[in-house]
Amino acid sequence: MATISSMPPELLHRILSLAHESTHWISTRGRAPFLKSTSLVAKCWIAPSQQLLMDSVTMDSEEEVEKVEKALEAAGKKMLVRYLTERTGERGLKVVSEKARAVHHLCLMAMGDKYDAETLQSMLEKGLRSLLLLAPLNGGKLSDLPSAGLALEHLLLTPLHEPPPRFLVPLLSSLPRLTRLNIFWSSGGEDWNRNSISALLQVMPNLESLTLSDYAPEPSAEKAPSYSLHSSLYSLLPAAKSLRTLEIDFEASTALTHILKLVPTRLELLETTASPAEETTAKNMLEALKMPALKGLKRWRVAALGKVEKKGEGLREWERACEGRGVEVRDETRFFTGESGF
Repeated sequence: MATISSMPPELLHRILSLAHESTHWISTRGRAPFLKSTSLVAKCWIAPSQQLLMDSVTMDSEEEVEKVEKALEAAGKKMLVRYLTERTGERGLKVVSEKARAVHHLCLMAMGDKYDAETLQSMLEKGLRSLLLLAPLNGGKLSDLPSAGLALEHLLLTPLHEPPPRFLVPLLSSLPRLTRLNIFWSSGGEDWNRNSISALLQVMPNLESLTLSDYAPEPSAEKAPSYSLHSSLYSLLPAAKSLRTLEIDFEASTALTHILKLVPTRLELLETTASPAEETTAKNMLEALKMPALKGLKRWRVAALGKVEKKGEGLREWERACEGRGVEVRDETRFFTGESGF
């Protein structure tokens, strides 16, 4: 008869991961009590419990860095950290870079310290798949990158912490697998410089998914006719010739039609976050539906649509137009599906 001790380790790892699964960049604090308990069930449960405890790590204090360092040292450079959110600065990043086998998904968020480009290069060369760069880098450069390119598939960048050209240019020229890009502006803040735009143009043709974020408010009715996008988008968007999925995370719904005019492909999935309760938003959504970029649209996700208590005529007209075009509308209560690519 099968016992706990005879269970295949791969199956045990899968069961434990499903029992306390996380798909977000979260701290280990919520997982720790559960996984500490499972590690006490049997000797063979200790290793998978520890592995899952390190699966999603947030370092936001020196105390957290020390705990992670001890755990990694105990594992002897064999531990894979799948999700790492780093908020303490260079020391925390260096600890994981030197003592973990690899990191798959990395989010850098320290505001008071700059990260070292050489440390980041080491993690990139170990197979980093996703990088969210929301913090400044020092003046270091990338050098001697693998001729076959890096494994990075997803990248988030912001002009607020624009990487130096000697880092960004070689990085973007070494990403043959990159298919997903996020660009985040800070409330209508500074745009990319010319060197960064040229570097970004290298990856645009292969992108399948693009997220654009800017929380600048909706312009007034008087200013709406003169509204314009960040100038970099007029160069970048026309180059995205493989784009299938677009997320427009703009507070200003006026940006919707301006962006779609520049998209050279027919999108399959569109996601928007501007408040659908506003009549201005509904009007812009209805206008967008007529544009060439949405002629092949299959699904339109609208954040907060399900929270609209009283739908205005503009929003109801947009819903009818979507139904007539065969576009599936989804809100935050039914946002995802198991279908590939959606």
